Amino acid sequence: MSMGRRDFLALISAAGMGATPYKLTGHSSLVDKYSPEREDALYGGKLPLVAVYRKEDLALAFVAAVHGTEADSPTFRAVAEGFALIQPSVVVIEGFPWSLGPDPRRIVRQVQNRHSPAASSYARGEDVHAASLALKRHVPFYGGELTDAELLKALNAEGFAAQDVFFASMFGPLTQDARAGAFSGPSDPRFKAAYDRWRAEISPAYPAAMPSDVLAFASWYARIYGKPIETDPKWLDRGGPGEPEIAGRIGNAQNLIRDQRLFGLMINLLDTERRVLTVFGGSHLSSLWRALADALGSPTLVLVQ
Repeated sequence: MSMGRRDFLALISAAGMGATPYKLTGHSSLVDKYSPEREDALYGGKLPLVAVYRKEDLALAFVAAVHGTEADSPTFRAVAEGFALIQPSVVVIEGFPWSLGPDPRRIVRQVQNRHSPAASSYARGEDVHAASLALKRHVPFYGGELTDAELLKALNAEGFAAQDVFFASMFGPLTQDARAGAFSGPSDPRFKAAYDRWRAEISPAYPAAMPSDVLAFASWYARIYGKPIETDPKWLDRGGPGEPEIAGRIGNAQNLIRDQRLFGLMINLLDTERRVLTVFGGSHLSSLWRALADALGSPTLVLVQ
């Protein structure tokens, strides 16, 4: 991984004086399952914000985002604020796996095409915005996620069936598309186009013979929730990690797995890069709160409105 010239010289100078860089320890067992009550108690819905942690020569800025696509939104401003606050040497972004490596080509393409009418809600959102700012500053960026196959394997180990995991995984991107105006609801013909696009991206990690088209999803939804998705005004919230049905339980387990992985990545990057900017949804910060405080102390919260 890259290190800025100034940081490299500082470490060489410290080594010459007999000092060694501070090495961070962290405990992923302190990462909590998501709780809306905990999130509300920690920052009372005052999102987005930037939580800045400092210890010795280490700095972590965690942008707790409200997902959206508006370029003049507080979340977009919070991302820029995160860069300004710590001048990161590496950026970690929600929505794509670490295994793609630094500055993955598919995300760079989304940066280049994010203003196109055909751009997805993800490409127009705060994550790709963070990638664009990193590229402008010549700062490497990485995904903070597992691969779909890794996540499926971990959820299978917890007893969740592949088909339930697949359909539960569709809620996130479809909800983001709906809130970005890609379609008005599940009865809108554009819903199927959005579903098929995300299905094509997610399905390679799943058994090929598994029913996964939009009709199978609608049938599964009606069985789980007792009503057709087209007539359910609450469909946007059904996949949330606080929901009691199967998609909510999968979401809760999935978020814990993701957050434990993200915590380990941030700890390792702080040891090598020293200044890390992370851009993830605000709910993730509430789950990581105890683990980060144990490793780095209490953060300074910077509200962005």
